[in-house]
Amino acid sequence: MSPDIAIAGRCSLAEPTVASSRKSSLDRDTSELPTPSYHRSAFARSIIPTHFPMTEAQRKRFAAALQRVAGDEDMLVMLASIAAEDGPPMLEQVHTHVESLELGEAARVGHALKGLLSTFESGPPVDELQPMIDAARKDDGNATQIAHASVSPKLEHLLGEIEELAESGK
Repeated sequence: MSPDIAIAGRCSLAEPTVASSRKSSLDRDTSELPTPSYHRSAFARSIIPTHFPMTEAQRKRFAAALQRVAGDEDMLVMLASIAAEDGPPMLEQVHTHVESLELGEAARVGHALKGLLSTFESGPPVDELQPMIDAARKDDGNATQIAHASVSPKLEHLLGEIEELAESGK
């Protein structure tokens, strides 16, 4: 159908009419209008993120974690905020319990810390908490202290990475 035939709502297909020569508001010259800085529709804004809270390095480092949250970067950053707040005191509690040979508490808090951090890393160093937890449950103070001394610096490093991730969302 030619562009000079108007059909939209004014007539039936059986009776096409010729469109008027008058320009509609859609045909006006818009070169004089200010250009909006944001062109996306509300729908596009709702499905296309307007910010990217994670850096490429963080996306690569936490690729498995992103898969666990279905690629939702905002969710992962929110979880990082929680872990960044709760993780360091929990690690300090583990350290205190291991030092004072309160092995039942060391196992309990170590297990909770492992659960907290497993969103971000399911391999080392998080899985390296398990030997410490197992030794503490067996009431083996020496093995618990050795395992704790081995894993603590790695967990501190992971918590630092998680804190950086949490900061990227602010």
